[in-house]
Order: sequence, then C-alpha cells, then structure tokens
Amino acid sequence: QAEPGVVSNLMSSGSDVDQISITWNQPSMPNGIIIMYDIRYRESQTDSNDSFMYVNVTNTQHIIDKLLPNTNYIVGVRAYTIAGPGEWIDESAMTLDLQSSIIG
Repeated sequence: QAEPGVVSNLMSSGSDVDQISITWNQPSMPNGIIIMYDIRYRESQTDSNDSFMYVNVTNTQHIIDKLLPNTNYIVGVRAYTIAGPGEWIDESAMTLDLQSSIIG
C-alpha cells in the first residue's frame, strides 16, 4: 500500500446558520484501503494553519457544526491509508445568515 491520491468532487454548502455540509468522492487512485478521511476547517479570514480545527471520519460526507452565522470558511479533506495521508484539497463555503434562515 501507498499514500492515497487526492479526493475528488469536494462540494460544500451552508446548510444552516451554524453548519456546513460537505461531500466528496474517494480518490481515483486509493493506493490501498482508505481507512479514514481527515477534515480541516477554519474561518477564511484567518491566515494561520494553526487555526484549523480537525475531524476524522470514515464516510464521504460530513456536517460541520457549531460555526458562526454568515461566515466564510475554508474546508479541506484528505484520505488516509495505513501508509499515511494523501494531499489536502480545499474548498470555500459560507454558513447561512440569520436573516435568510428566519425568512426562508
């Protein structure tokens, strides 16, 4: 086994005022059995990689919650095999604002 390739079709969207929903496909070159996925996220106006929060999951979808309303986030995903992690792929997503959630 080797480190996996990059996950594909990472898609994210604000699903609520404090949530972002993300989905992705496993790497086209898994190079072994995918044992988990790393998810990282932070507010996009924060420049430091130290400010990322991390979550590990075993499926190809996740809802990130307890976020700030009407805020843009950078969300990243990478796959893991027993040989180690693949490369990160990042996407930008925004939580809904309080006004639109009340109206709609």
